[in-house]
Amino acid sequence: MALKDFLRFLDNLLTRLLGGYEQGSDVYVHRIIIPYVINKRVLEIGTGSMAIQTKFFSSMSEWIPTDIELRNLKRIGGGVNCDARYLPFKDNSFDVVLCKEVLEHIEDDMAVIKEIKRLSKIAIITTPCSEFLYSYRYPIKKLLGRFANGPLAKGISKYSRTMGHVRDGYSHEDFKRITSDSGMEIIRTEYISKNIGALWWELTHIIKFPLILRPIIRILSFPIYSIDSRQNSRGVTIIVVLKRTV
Repeated sequence: MALKDFLRFLDNLLTRLLGGYEQGSDVYVHRIIIPYVINKRVLEIGTGSMAIQTKFFSSMSEWIPTDIELRNLKRIGGGVNCDARYLPFKDNSFDVVLCKEVLEHIEDDMAVIKEIKRLSKIAIITTPCSEFLYSYRYPIKKLLGRFANGPLAKGISKYSRTMGHVRDGYSHEDFKRITSDSGMEIIRTEYISKNIGALWWELTHIIKFPLILRPIIRILSFPIYSIDSRQNSRGVTIIVVLKRTV
């Protein structure tokens, strides 16, 4: 095996095993979600191929994964193949609905919110945080100054589009608007990965590191995001817990 092929294999392997940002930040996501799902019937919208719930779904009385991509469900052993805007379940079928990193992929996000409200009184949603990119209250933005509105911001937006995002993310104000229009209210808001983690995220997603350095980047990402994943005033990811009001 040539060195280049080995390095590419190692990079892919470490990506799957460590997950960089995904698993590092999920350490904190789990702490938020678990109290809401213990002994509950839970629906997950847009499970994907690496469902975080597989790590602790035994705490739930029932976990129903859904995804629009059938191949993702096959990778996790099954689930319901459906569109998040038209979920094939009866009203009030679940105790909790999880929607992790999905809304930013869907143009008609309000249709998803309405389905969530129809199916459960409690919902937990995570998305990229737009305040991470655009708010000057964010320390990294202050540090980067005017450059953050130039190539850096454009680079992150470009990366976002390659991930299938139709928008860069949501702010707390965005969720207040969405929930007020849909008959739900925010009962908890959390942010993860700020300061060191956010700067690391920017560097590793904008700079094209040589192949020989990528395994090192993967290994470093996990402890950096894990250490920096905690409650913050702003962060890469926003997590909201919603409650139905009407």
